[in-house]
Amino acid sequence: MSDLKPGQASIRGLVIGPGTPYDLMTGTKFFTRSVRATGTAPRTWSDGSWSGAEFLNEAEIPLRVIIRTNSEAEWLEAYRALAHAMRPVYFGGAVELRWIMGGEELCLRGSPRMIDPDLDLASLGRSKIECGFVATDPLVYSGAEESIIGIPLPTYAGGLTVPHTVPFVVSGYRIDDEREINYRGTADAGMRIVFHAPDIEEHPNGTLTSPSCVVLSAEGDLMKVTAELEIRAGQWLEIDTANRTALLNGTANRRSTLILEPRNDFPVLRAGMNTVRFRGDDTTNTSTMDLHWLSAWY
Repeated sequence: MSDLKPGQASIRGLVIGPGTPYDLMTGTKFFTRSVRATGTAPRTWSDGSWSGAEFLNEAEIPLRVIIRTNSEAEWLEAYRALAHAMRPVYFGGAVELRWIMGGEELCLRGSPRMIDPDLDLASLGRSKIECGFVATDPLVYSGAEESIIGIPLPTYAGGLTVPHTVPFVVSGYRIDDEREINYRGTADAGMRIVFHAPDIEEHPNGTLTSPSCVVLSAEGDLMKVTAELEIRAGQWLEIDTANRTALLNGTANRRSTLILEPRNDFPVLRAGMNTVRFRGDDTTNTSTMDLHWLSAWY
């Protein structure tokens, strides 16, 4: 999360708005969206038409900026900084466009596509500049990441076997084995799931085997990802369910070890209350799971 103030926006970290040489003109259409259909045709002998699967298009976001400086030299410096922020991504990842609305920082991800300065008044240190940003991911994300840290494996309490002629068992019960997440977004949110094996100083021979993250949505949908591998003391495994990656210690690809239930579906957070559980085999019962996510809206 950045330190933006009301009325400000930023792209690639360059702040635009009050307190800067750049004014962001009102009326920026951060929320305009359109839908594409994979195929449409008139209905035979009926009104209307039929449509195939439908998806959101990328969103074009025009940004109208005014540079206000005191000289042509200052204008040129400010323009160069803006042009640098609007440069192509080349082979890099998505660029973030951030702004403040309703007291909350929001974020779009995509690519700068255009910068077009009007030079008529540049000699006086002022000019209008038309910029274009395309949100290749049309969802609107919260500017601040949310997290739950240190979810433990379940422990068990109670339970005994009574030595009668016909033995019977008084069952124990699990404690401290789940967390509730009241997800405030409307679009499904991917997560970064981080499994931490036992601490290497306290448990140098400890291991975490076949760790799982189980998510139960408010609608009753159960999603699960399991990594069929052994994580040794001091190591960690990070699974990104949005980007569908799995990295051991931040570098080694372990995507092939993942088992998904339902098949091919990575766990996500859905609108409303989600129940999250951590499972796995741990020789010390000290392993933990962290969750990180951004709320997302249409």
